[in-house]
Formats: sequence, C-alpha cells, structure tokens
Amino acid sequence: MKAKEYYAKIKEQNPQTAKELANAIGDVVDGLNNEAKELIKKRHVTRDDGCRAIIRELNNKWNAIATLFEKDYGMSPISRNRFLELWTEKIPELAPDCGKPAADDSNRVVFDLDNPNCLTTLAMLGSAALGE
Repeated sequence: MKAKEYYAKIKEQNPQTAKELANAIGDVVDGLNNEAKELIKKRHVTRDDGCRAIIRELNNKWNAIATLFEKDYGMSPISRNRFLELWTEKIPELAPDCGKPAADDSNRVVFDLDNPNCLTTLAMLGSAALGE
C-alpha cells in the first residue's frame, strides 16, 4: 500500500480524539508491520542487511505519511523516523548505523519466519506504537 493510501485510511476514520487518532495511527503501524512480514517472506530475507533495507523502505513510507499530514495541517501527529525507532528498540541490529557487520562478524539471522519468537516480535511492534 502506498503512503497516500495509508493517509487516506486515517482521514476516512475521521479521528476526533487523541485516542481515536492513536488507534488510526496504530492501524498504519500494523499495516506497515504486515508489509514488512510479507516483504521478508517474499524476498527470502535471512540476514540483518536485508531486514534493514526493508525497514528503511517502510520508514520512508512512514515519513511520507508525516509529510502528507504536514501539507494538510501544517504539522504531523507522527514523528519522522519513529517507525524505524520502533523496530530498532526491539531489534538494535537494525539501527541505521549498523550498515557494517556486527561486532562479532557473525552475519546473524534476524528473522526466521518459522520461529515463533520472531513472529511475536513483529506482532508486538504494532501495539508498541500505542504504548500497550
């Protein structure tokens, strides 16, 4: 889904309170997390650098949504790069400055979609945006 489509979904919900807005933004985070899972599976990603590329791609989409808010309202209720921050809080290896191999040079596998722990981490990120 494109940034404009996510933005349109938020506007369609017509949030009137901070909680309604938080829920609408949480839906966007969930959508982006689902996209991440699909892209990881589709691209057969098994290494940190592949995951990092997907998260950066989706973070750019998140930032585009923030820009759409700014154009319409002069400010945005979402912080730029917060999507990336949510991921790197849970998985520090995905931080943007981790473009080089890990200190132990292990080229660790970050996501194994058959591993329930990885899927749980991905699922938790949707509710993390709402502070739940």
